[in-house]
Amino acid sequence: NTCFSFQIKIAFPCKIKLNLIRAMKGIFSKKILAIFLIFWFGFSSLEGRAKKKQAFAPLFIKSFKSAIQGIKLATSSGDFVVYGKDWLSYFNARGKQVWKKKDFKYICGVGISRDGQVVLYQTSSVPKTGPQTTLDLTVHIADGTGKELLRGPNPYRYFYSLLSPQGNYIVFGDPLAKKIYVYDRNLNRLWERETYLWYINFDPAEEFIYDSAFGLVLNMKGRRVWELPRGMKFLSISARAEIILSRPFLLVKSKNQIYLTARTTLEQVIFQGLNAVVSYDGGLVAFQSPEKEVQLWRTRDLIASLKGEKPAQPLWKEKTAPVKFFNISFDNQTLFIQSETEQGITQMELIDLVKLKRIWGKSWSLPPEELFIGEENQVLVLQQGANLLEYYQLR
Repeated sequence: NTCFSFQIKIAFPCKIKLNLIRAMKGIFSKKILAIFLIFWFGFSSLEGRAKKKQAFAPLFIKSFKSAIQGIKLATSSGDFVVYGKDWLSYFNARGKQVWKKKDFKYICGVGISRDGQVVLYQTSSVPKTGPQTTLDLTVHIADGTGKELLRGPNPYRYFYSLLSPQGNYIVFGDPLAKKIYVYDRNLNRLWERETYLWYINFDPAEEFIYDSAFGLVLNMKGRRVWELPRGMKFLSISARAEIILSRPFLLVKSKNQIYLTARTTLEQVIFQGLNAVVSYDGGLVAFQSPEKEVQLWRTRDLIASLKGEKPAQPLWKEKTAPVKFFNISFDNQTLFIQSETEQGITQMELIDLVKLKRIWGKSWSLPPEELFIGEENQVLVLQQGANLLEYYQLR
């Protein structure tokens, strides 16, 4: 009995102690685990919010001592050119200055190709002192490293020039002169036409020039291949001018009518809209209805629906403030929207067209001076005021 009692007194308390130790370890392990998880999720949440905030913030901001006269974006590479009255700087997509020109008295007529490998600018050794000043200008063509490839005199004394997306063509003109002159990148004169430079632009594939002053689509030899009805202007045009969006110059009489024309199949439909854009390949159309609803459609579905051939629905829709600018990325994956509220607040957002959700957005109390968007909606460049540039990485 003594032995048994001794065993009980010794063994039983030891067992209890062991169990208590195990229990205490379990309790402390759970508490430590709980504390660890609280800190972990809290840190992850803060990190997530920080990353989200960082994603909505500019990738970099540039401030310049003298006023910015203009910005040109290489829509594919994301490189850009900023210029003032007598200086020009080339930056890469990381914000690093690659080269600068500042040995001139006046710089104008600046352009950059989509890949950033062709830069056009005009210079004068004499400053421009007033709006009626006429100057002897020199045309310069440089590559992305700043190396000058070609220079030659501008025979027209025009301050304005337009570089094509690929950098293969240059159009010279002036707002007050009803004449344009088209050159190749080697400064060989190709053709001329009576029209205003303000209404001239290239299709994204650089196969046509379209002229809103006269409603014409011209090939690169200057020959007319398509003509809008009288009183119409181009709103948006796809590559190779296959899909054309147009509207009357006088919006009051048109009752917000937008004309969608499939040039190669000779189809045309009319719908009500405040603004509209067609994708690079012509496969998508986005527009804002008079009820302020932005709708995204497959082009063929929109045509068939408006012709009454089959019922169809938009791929995506959303109510927004009045839209100032649209852009569908070349890969048809995203839609960029700039709108402005009645209170003057500028809003910008990027819509993922695969997941059909908003993936970026930001608001400003004042509209930017200038806005430039990459062809894949990958970068956004804003001029804020006279001296400030903001650069956003959206994708």
